[in-house]
Amino acid sequence: MSYGKFLPSNINPFICTHLFYAFAVLDVFNDDIQAFDKSLDLDRGGYRMTTDLKILNPNLKVMLSVGGWNEGSANFSKIVANPKERMAFVRNSVQFLRKYNFDGIDLVWQYPTFREGSSPDDKMNFGKLIQEMKEEFERESNATGNPRLLLSLATSGLSDYIEKGYDVPTINKYVDFLNMVAYDYHSANDPTVFHHSSLYPVKEELDDEIAAQLNADSAIRLILSKGMSPEKVNLGIPTYGRLFLLEDPTKTEPGSPAVGAGRSVTIDEAGSINYYETRYALAMGLGGIMFWTIDEDDFHGVCHGRANPLIWAAREQLRAARTPPPTRPRATLRTTEMTPPLPTTRTTATRGTTNTRSISRTTVSAATWLTTATPPTKAEPRAINTPPFTGWRGLDPGQGHIFPVKRLGLPAPDFPAQQPRNSVFTFNSPGSTFHQNIVVFLKDEQNNRSNSRT
Repeated sequence: MSYGKFLPSNINPFICTHLFYAFAVLDVFNDDIQAFDKSLDLDRGGYRMTTDLKILNPNLKVMLSVGGWNEGSANFSKIVANPKERMAFVRNSVQFLRKYNFDGIDLVWQYPTFREGSSPDDKMNFGKLIQEMKEEFERESNATGNPRLLLSLATSGLSDYIEKGYDVPTINKYVDFLNMVAYDYHSANDPTVFHHSSLYPVKEELDDEIAAQLNADSAIRLILSKGMSPEKVNLGIPTYGRLFLLEDPTKTEPGSPAVGAGRSVTIDEAGSINYYETRYALAMGLGGIMFWTIDEDDFHGVCHGRANPLIWAAREQLRAARTPPPTRPRATLRTTEMTPPLPTTRTTATRGTTNTRSISRTTVSAATWLTTATPPTKAEPRAINTPPFTGWRGLDPGQGHIFPVKRLGLPAPDFPAQQPRNSVFTFNSPGSTFHQNIVVFLKDEQNNRSNSRT
């Protein structure tokens, strides 16, 4: 078996409600979308195999992610700056999505007003694109009778990028949901070791104003303060970790000096499958969680005998929290009368979301929206109770630990002799690193009825 080979056929179509195929790119000369790799996406059936998953699960939505890091910013900036080009792009997008049987578009501009070719006007113009695209989706649906195409976007988890790049009130008004990219805050090439997807800052970061914002909680609170509805926000969680080479193997705390990136290994640590981020999303009243990516979540079930263990763990935790227990029938005797039993509360089936990078450099992403018969109870944003939610696995906010690879008991094939013994691996939970990318997010369908209707 080729453990690293991932295809759309590896996706369980019932683990999620939305899949995102990433990425398509911009055709700036024709104001259109084009396949990233025509051979893989079209000739060899990447698009078709992915959208065909809807045959197995008719409730599944498959969306096309457009953009990504390699696309950059210049082409997006050019298209949105000109009203005629912007509208041409919107209309051409509708045709492309319908032609290849996608249910919507996921705009992944990395990032407005940043990177080469950007403009200070990107923030305003991107808002116009979002508005015009949603309005065109509605017009097309009314004219044809087709379900309305969905509109989502991926936003940066960096405070500067949120402040300068996104017209949040406009985004909130017109998108169906957004995915917060709350990971890759730190790189394995950084001079010091920190968790790349920390939920809260660790104490070593608190004295640095910028470093203290490199975490999911800061990004979520900022975008909510700008006017984003929490039920439209998915918290992004990675299914991969980062390997560092320590300068001093005895120093394994956050902030320890590093001298480069370590070699990839497979991590299989029992008991670390609890997602504090999932509980955080529930406490903050978010729509759900998003994973990047599904193909890095042990999709063959090698480690624990179950494919996608991280996604399933988060999905089940959300389902348990949002599914009210059935009310048992109760009989009360009153002299000669007996009250009828109370009706049993029923919940609808729960679906999970998976985002996956499939064929070669192409990725399939996905989202999960959990459905309940009654809306989930929303806690106030600060009503976060113990145990604490942390990206450092059970430690209080402001604390953390880095786990040396040699402590993890890695089997010999995964820990080659030449692997430096001062490597450390920061991670959220177990899984295999297969060097591909896939996304999953879990979403509350009750709070997003417009999606379930379209």
